[in-house]
Amino acid sequence: MTLQVIAEHRPFHQSFVIPHQFLTERPMLAFRLLLALIVAVLLVYTGVVVATQGLNFIPIFIGDIQAMQWPGQFNLDSSALLLLSGLWIAWRHYFSLAGIAFALLVPLGGASWVCAYLLLASFRAGGDAVVLMLGEKRAHQLV
Repeated sequence: MTLQVIAEHRPFHQSFVIPHQFLTERPMLAFRLLLALIVAVLLVYTGVVVATQGLNFIPIFIGDIQAMQWPGQFNLDSSALLLLSGLWIAWRHYFSLAGIAFALLVPLGGASWVCAYLLLASFRAGGDAVVLMLGEKRAHQLV
């Protein structure tokens, strides 16, 4: 990075000298593979749990939190991440009806829903991580 680049006012994502192709292709492929793996593992795991334990998870979930032990801490921590993920999805869609609907699916679908959403959104963003994280409108405002 030269002093001229530092002195110029550029958006943060344009200040790097790493070729744009490298930032979007290989890491994005690895990211997409990770997302697909997470979705597959969670769907299989959830299927086994539902088959053996049923769908009545809410009393167990809340009971673990009320017990003030590690499973409850994990449930509360995961709930906070799901809340933030849903808020981000709604924000990314400018709190439109579709964005709010996507966000409301987060508590039901959990990480598998968020990962599936990110996987599809990564293709819609054309592999551009900035567009993926900010949404198309906000990303284009940076340029």
